[in-house]
Amino acid sequence: MGIQKFQARNMNEGLRLVRDTAGPDALIIKTLKRNGRVELFVEVDDDIISDPVESAAPLNGSGNSAMADSPPQSGQATPQTSRSAVIDDSVKEEFRQARIRMLGALGDTPSPQSVSGKADPGEAVSSPATTARASGIGGFDEILNSLRQGQPSDDVSLSGLRELVEDLQLGPGIAAQVRDCHRIDELIQRLAGMLHIVPEGEPATGIRAFVGPSGSGKTTTLTKIVTRHVIQFGPQSVAIIGCDRIRAGALDQLNRIADILDVPFLPVSASLSLEQALAKVAHRQLVVIDMPGMSMRDPALASLLDQLSGSRFDIKTSLVLPANIQADVMKLALTSFRAGRDTQLVLTRLDECCNLGPAISMLASSGLPLAYTTAGPHVPEDLEVARAVPLVRQAVGLLREKFAKLTNSDLTNKGSREMVSGL
Repeated sequence: MGIQKFQARNMNEGLRLVRDTAGPDALIIKTLKRNGRVELFVEVDDDIISDPVESAAPLNGSGNSAMADSPPQSGQATPQTSRSAVIDDSVKEEFRQARIRMLGALGDTPSPQSVSGKADPGEAVSSPATTARASGIGGFDEILNSLRQGQPSDDVSLSGLRELVEDLQLGPGIAAQVRDCHRIDELIQRLAGMLHIVPEGEPATGIRAFVGPSGSGKTTTLTKIVTRHVIQFGPQSVAIIGCDRIRAGALDQLNRIADILDVPFLPVSASLSLEQALAKVAHRQLVVIDMPGMSMRDPALASLLDQLSGSRFDIKTSLVLPANIQADVMKLALTSFRAGRDTQLVLTRLDECCNLGPAISMLASSGLPLAYTTAGPHVPEDLEVARAVPLVRQAVGLLREKFAKLTNSDLTNKGSREMVSGL
């Protein structure tokens, strides 16, 4: 594939010219307005590449097509024949220089032959795309791929990219590792590569205690995970243990959920300890423990965590944190809830977040694996398996209006081409 330049008086005429020459499915890479005319750069097959194609109808003084005022004279080019006509040397040179600038933007050094556009005597005249390939500086396919991957444009300048990094409010160490990025896609991939993600498709298993600050969404998140597990493996594979005797109605809420899902629910009380409850259901594929939400400075928090770490059962923790809390609060939560080797993170309230940068910075600097994200109250629809690239894209989208039109469902690896092509 190569790139062909088309010129016309206006956009409608240019689109018609592209359709008639390259077909209705032609991909328009870029459009420009220059000297009162429209220029369209279109991806076409190599076998139809020619010199820039120009509309044959020049403007007369009244702004109408001169060809429309009089019939074609003998020897005069018709619209069909003019599409493949060779335009004057000045336009050829302009097109050649544009190609050189595009190659230069990719870091390639054009050869003297490609700069001058002069071929050796007797050498066949080649199209701009084939000349680029022959000169060893990469063809237009490479240019096209680079454009699709997000080369900087007037809308996203290098200074704008640096401003974006500042707006993300990343920690100093993380920001220092991305300041040399020159493209948005490079920034996204760099940040995504710093995140540790629980492998997709790996089901939640074992005994997991859900801990976190008050109001972080532990019970709702636990309910979503249990519901999804029941759908996948059946109610006989999971059990719920309730330890939250602080929040009014917490045990009643879980009891109703367990009844709906037809899974066993064991509330910890004076007559049933956590160890006794675990002994009854530890054989199940997944056992979830709903811990009470407590202030991170509550002295009782330490004894509560000691109860988990001192158990004879292998209890792993899932730390539930809202994505919309301050960066320092996230750091305090990691320390207060003793986030360690066996801790997985869950980010909630992504739909209420204005800046995901602090959360991404916390994930990158802590090295803790992210298992799930949530963005709404619906069970279990608003629970998503964590994915690094879509999460970073969403963070960028929250800070740049040009990405705001992308919904969460669009922010997937499959949507990368559509997002980047708008740069």
